[in-house]
Amino acid sequence: MLELINIRHKLWLLIVFPIIALALLLGYAFNRYAHLESEVESLYADRVVPLIQIKKVSDHGAIQIVDILHKYRAGLVSKDEVLVQIADATRVMNDAWQSYLNTYLVTAEQVKVELIEFQLQAVFTHIATLQSAINQGTFLAIPQNQFVTALYEKFDPLTSSLQALTEVQNDVALSIVEQTEQQFSQLKLLLIIFSVIVLVSLIAVGFALYRSIQHPINHIRSQINHIIESSSLEKRIDIDNHNELTDVSLAINQLLSHIHVIHQQLVEAEKLSSLGSLVSGLAHEVNTPLGVSITAVSSCQEQVDVMETGMKTQRLSHAEFLEIMAALDSGLSIAERNLGKTAKLVQEFKNISAEQETDVEQLVDLEAVIRDYCEQTARFQLKMRVEFSATGKLEQLVKINVKALQQILLQLLENARVHGFSNDSDTQPFAAVRLEITDNKIFIRVKDEGIGMSNEVLNRIFEPFYTTARQHGHAGLGLSVTYNLVKKHLEGDLKVNSKAGNGTTFTILLANKTLAQTA
Repeated sequence: MLELINIRHKLWLLIVFPIIALALLLGYAFNRYAHLESEVESLYADRVVPLIQIKKVSDHGAIQIVDILHKYRAGLVSKDEVLVQIADATRVMNDAWQSYLNTYLVTAEQVKVELIEFQLQAVFTHIATLQSAINQGTFLAIPQNQFVTALYEKFDPLTSSLQALTEVQNDVALSIVEQTEQQFSQLKLLLIIFSVIVLVSLIAVGFALYRSIQHPINHIRSQINHIIESSSLEKRIDIDNHNELTDVSLAINQLLSHIHVIHQQLVEAEKLSSLGSLVSGLAHEVNTPLGVSITAVSSCQEQVDVMETGMKTQRLSHAEFLEIMAALDSGLSIAERNLGKTAKLVQEFKNISAEQETDVEQLVDLEAVIRDYCEQTARFQLKMRVEFSATGKLEQLVKINVKALQQILLQLLENARVHGFSNDSDTQPFAAVRLEITDNKIFIRVKDEGIGMSNEVLNRIFEPFYTTARQHGHAGLGLSVTYNLVKKHLEGDLKVNSKAGNGTTFTILLANKTLAQTA
């Protein structure tokens, strides 16, 4: 499904999705934070402020009024001063209490409030009585014990009730704090869970988008590798999606088509060029033995004419006859040898096309086939030392054209014997043949430890009629025929690696058809 979406849309999705998720996360966090902030503000307004008001009632009632009355009885303050301070303290107590009553009260507070209002009214009444006594001048006449007893009988219950109310406030405040902390913990847990969900979602979405992009890319890469391995420019990339990669696949297919056309044109041009080189090379190689043959035949014809004239005139002596016969024998031998060379060149020229009939493919033990052939060829035909080794999946029978392979091995070993070692060297020609069979490839390497080749020779080694040993009677067709046999009948490739003075290695690279078919 995702493969139908354009890649740029996938990238936008990969950008927008995290932004949306982050916005939702931040929005939720800010909303919960605002709620907690309102809870804290409510705690201050409904719990802290009432505590302040209760403390004012307690301080001004239980402390200031009682304290100023004791000071007045001790003569430390004047009458007017005590009346003013009592009036101020009473007003502050009443205002603070009324402010407290205007705050939010829980049920436990409302129960306490009824008792405190009764006690507070009793305190205010007693204070009014004391104010009246002060104004009348009878306050100081009240016995100390009576004054203290009556004073604390009014203020102590109020102070105790205010203390109990404060404890209720503290309990309510602690409850709200605990609820707030619990809500904060829940918020933190929810944020963690939400963050994990968002992260997992991002990873899942990112991985899905990655797979939706990577899968068609791998598909294209796999088909390109298959085209490379098969060396077929006629194959094309399958198109199974509709996005930017479709355009890439179409472009690659168009490029392959263009390359295929150019390749065909180059092949035709190369065929013409090769044909010209082959004809030129053949003409050059055949010209010499044919010229010698013609000269020899012409010489024989002259001798025949001389013999015919002598016989007609009956002046041909026996010695002259024997001389003419010897000349004819020599000329005909020369013509026969050179015509034989010409016939051999023509046959080798025919082999270059690799169109001759060869044995059909068959399932064989490739290790045994190569080992036996190398031993027989080296011992009885080439008179050289050959060392054979094999590794890999040797137990598997391999389907191969045995006759073509034997012809290729013979030519490579012959090349190592003739060209790999100088004629004036006392070193016995030696070559190592290595067989390696893998899951889908077969490698056959023929390595000599001879004189090697320069880059100039290496670049032309598979050209027809190119040889470095023409003075020894070699026409330069062996490796060209070998290359065509590998390409035509084994459907493989022939590589060469060599440096002057470091020997030469020929590598035959084949597809393991048997394993490929049974895999």
